[in-house]
Parts: sequence; structure tokens; C-alpha cells
Amino acid sequence: MNIKISIVLLLALQVSCEYAPKIIHDYKKPDVVEITNQKHVNESFDTIWYRLVKNLTKSFFSINHIDKQSRVISLNFSITNPNDLFICGHSTIYYKDIKSKCETYIFNDADDSRYRKLFDSNDLFRPLTTRKMSLNGVINYYLEPVDDGTNIIVNVRYVIKKDESFYYNSGSGYGYERNMTDFCTMNTGSFCIMDYMTCRPTGKFEHELLTYCEENPSNYKYELYKPDKPNKLDREDMDICKEKLDISSQSRR
Repeated sequence: MNIKISIVLLLALQVSCEYAPKIIHDYKKPDVVEITNQKHVNESFDTIWYRLVKNLTKSFFSINHIDKQSRVISLNFSITNPNDLFICGHSTIYYKDIKSKCETYIFNDADDSRYRKLFDSNDLFRPLTTRKMSLNGVINYYLEPVDDGTNIIVNVRYVIKKDESFYYNSGSGYGYERNMTDFCTMNTGSFCIMDYMTCRPTGKFEHELLTYCEENPSNYKYELYKPDKPNKLDREDMDICKEKLDISSQSRR
């Protein structure tokens, strides 16, 4: 009798494992980007200083501190759609639900996106997650007078918020998580230890901030770095998903 019960339990366990949801995450770290955050201008310190202050007062930045004697200007900023100012790599998520239906999610990690939750205590129901990215931080200018003009240095402290909201199909309700990371112009930042993302600046912001020392910064044109946009889901992706998750070609009866 005990042998029969053990066999039944073993078969039940085998079936439950066969049809349990599976998830695989392929992540590519962001490419290294060359960033220019300083320049030399063949104009006097006073000329550059007053022009910079004038242009910044017309911008959306909040001026936190100005001190001509120490040659420092400090600004605060907040941006709700910042995905061209930093990059966080690229993700492909393969997910199989309990009915062996395969889903593939492909996105740039700096963008707002939707995907199946990667880390969860309930492995039977991976909730569909909606991610929103936002950015705030501090900008510091330093102006240095030299014999033949002025050296301008700008550094940015990036503070990224990653808000994730999700709904459990099992009926256990909604969930919400917020993670944050911060880094400066020449550095990278990572989220909490259970997260995978590494972020770095694209260099666009620093390049744009240096143009505020010009007469017409809004007319300045530069080459904007943008990561490749992921391809749309196609049949090949579905085949890869099934191969990754080892799904049988025969449907479940």
C-alpha cells in the first residue's frame, strides 16, 4: 500500500514539475560609451560665467547654488522620460506558463516596459509587471579661468528610480516595488543585490550641458547615442523561446 502511494506521489510530482511555469532571462550589459564632460573656450571667465547663468535661468533646471568666487554652479533636475540620458543594457525574457504557452519579452532596460516578474516567492504565478523609469539628480559646473580663456567642467549625479507594479493572476492582488541606484558621470550604478541591472550615462546630458556656455545652446546639434531598439516578436523568437524552455512540440492534452 505504501509503495502504491509513493508511486502516485512521484508521478504527481513529475507531472507538476513538467507543467510548472519556467522563466529564463538573457541580459546584456550596456556598452561602454565615451563621455566628454569638459571643454575649453577662448573667451574670458566673466563672459562665460554671465552667459552660462543667463542660459540656465531660462532652462527647466532648479538653481541650487551659485558662487562666482568659488566658480561653482549647482543645479537640481527631475525628468520623467529619461531613457536617452542613460542606458541599462538589454533584456530578453522567455516565459512558459502552466499551459505551456510560451511568451517572449524583448526590451531595453532603460525604457518603460512590461514583462513577467523575474524574482517572486510564488513560482506558480509569475505576474505581468509594468515598469516605469524616472530620473532626478544634481548638476555641478566648475569654471576655471586660464591664460587663453576658460575651462568648463560639468558633472552629473544621476538618481534613477525603477517603479514596478504587478498583478497576480492567482487572485492574491496587486504588488508594487521601488528600487533606486545612483552614479556620477564617469561611473556606473547597479540596483539592489537581487536585481541584475547595471546603468551608465549615454553622454548626451553632459554634451548638452556644455552647450549652455554658448550664445544659442538650443541650436547646438550633436550626435545622440541611442542603443539599438529590440526587434518585434516574430516566429523565430517563439521557436527560440520553446527551445530555451524545452517545451514539447505536442500540445498538452
